[in-house]
Amino acid sequence: MPRPLVFGNGLFLIQLDARHRIRDLFFPHVGQYNHLAGHSIRMGVWRDGQFSWCDSDEWEIEQAYEKGTMVGRSRLRCEGMAIELELVEQMAPRERIFRRQITLFNRGPAAEIRIFFSHDLRLNESDIGDTALYHPQSGSIVHYKNNTAIAFRGKWGDKGIFQYRASTRGQDLWDDAIDGELNMNPIEQGSVGSVMSLRSNIGAGQSSLAEYWITAHPSVDALLAHHFPFEIEPARAREPLQNDSYDEMLQRSLDVIASQCDRHGAILAANDSDILETARATYSYLWMRDGALVSSVLDKTHYLDISTNFFEFSAKVTSRPPMFRHKYSPDGSLGASWHPYIFNGEPITPFQEDSTALTIWAMASYAARGVNRNAIELWYRWVRQSCDFMATYVDDSGLPEPSWDLWEERRGVHAYTAATVIAGLRAGASLAKQLGKEADGIPWLAAADRMSLAIKERMWNAERGCFTRMIGDTTADSATLAFGLFGIFPPDDPMVVQNASTIEEVLTVRGGLARYEDDYYFRQRGGYAGNPWVITTMWLAQTRILQGNLEAAERALQWVREHQAPTGILAEQYHPDTGAPLSVSPLTWSHAEVVRTIQMLRHARSTLGI
Repeated sequence: MPRPLVFGNGLFLIQLDARHRIRDLFFPHVGQYNHLAGHSIRMGVWRDGQFSWCDSDEWEIEQAYEKGTMVGRSRLRCEGMAIELELVEQMAPRERIFRRQITLFNRGPAAEIRIFFSHDLRLNESDIGDTALYHPQSGSIVHYKNNTAIAFRGKWGDKGIFQYRASTRGQDLWDDAIDGELNMNPIEQGSVGSVMSLRSNIGAGQSSLAEYWITAHPSVDALLAHHFPFEIEPARAREPLQNDSYDEMLQRSLDVIASQCDRHGAILAANDSDILETARATYSYLWMRDGALVSSVLDKTHYLDISTNFFEFSAKVTSRPPMFRHKYSPDGSLGASWHPYIFNGEPITPFQEDSTALTIWAMASYAARGVNRNAIELWYRWVRQSCDFMATYVDDSGLPEPSWDLWEERRGVHAYTAATVIAGLRAGASLAKQLGKEADGIPWLAAADRMSLAIKERMWNAERGCFTRMIGDTTADSATLAFGLFGIFPPDDPMVVQNASTIEEVLTVRGGLARYEDDYYFRQRGGYAGNPWVITTMWLAQTRILQGNLEAAERALQWVREHQAPTGILAEQYHPDTGAPLSVSPLTWSHAEVVRTIQMLRHARSTLGI
């Protein structure tokens, strides 16, 4: 299930699903650890002996953000209980504090009404050795283990928590709320959960405000030293960036991107834990490729600090040979992988060369802003090593030696890798020139030029009218659009033009673009190339912008608008028939490519004076 509401500040990330359950709670890093581990924090209501969890079908749910902000404003209605809830939710800008304000409208006669909250946590993604307790001095429910402590507090009017229960996890724990009463057990250890309630008497047709907070800290004592209620500065809507039809889409995408980034530099691919239903692994990692592409669209925005943190992170994790590995956890440790250290019986070091090349390419874009020269000089040490490696890690024709492709499925000599290595080598030479080390870049530019010639000679498939995605593999692949997008060849080069036409013809699916022919990932049925992805659809739109076809880009952005959630959230890919989101949502890369497309479209319009 997608995450239509996300609240994050680089220190703390909370995400809600379409039934308004809190499904992801990340601390101490965005992306590490998810203390719900596929479970949830729910809200329920009791009135006159009747109880209902708000995620049940009895409730009608409308979710939204306040325009121009990341403040959630949602409505939940239960006709059978004559209750309507208006929820205003936000994350504190600089603290690990999530606040939910609940205005309850009593649509029936006067009554005592109780609101319940259930906490089904697995601290540090394990239910071994957790403790749940009620802390009367602070009026909070606390879950803690080792260096993780999470507190839940609430008030209704001038009253705090009414009742509570800490207990070994089981159905009877959640069922304890049904009669409106909790058994007041103050502490339990092991595999535990908790429930708390608030209560108030509300007159017929009246409304009343309740509040609920979640906060986290490495220390239980430090956590309990805080005093509630926390005041969160009100979010202010930003001024329109250009006051055109794309302002809202652009700002929402930038804000979603920011929510998925950790303050320590990791730009997480996605933090939707429902992917655990298909594999016991998540997207809560930094792929350097994704991070570089996301960073590159932030250079023209007010989120430049994300790029700064990302390059600091990059400098810390580069390895030997100086290529980034498959992916990284937010704390900088090596992420889970399926790339082997032996291939065809030979030992190898697995890496995706495009990840390193694109990080250098993004750094050159960042450096062009004229910021942080001292830091760039420090980062240049690994840039030089990596460019030296890429310039010499080539075969006799000048193409890159084998590595893993951007889709992480094949090892070989790939079109996308070749395009990004050329872009990376050229960017490295640009950085060298800026730092007064122009001689460093001479062999890099020579290697890039030789690689460009080899691509024309060995990677053009005249019979199909498209570039070969990999030496020995003629499958039509959207990744070959990279030759035009990274400026390897001019956008009006006959091969670039024909390749884009072939890709569009072969891979278009209901207005969007599939990754490649017969894509298997989350495939729904036969009869089409694959599911349409946001990033690939935007690649074609960007190609058309470079070729002067702005109307095609407008149509592609309209396709995005039609597929995004009402809150503006974008998934990785969509069902070809129903348009339903598939895989993870939100996908940070999807939002980044939408931002890039809008930026390019605006630039093209400005250049043309329209």
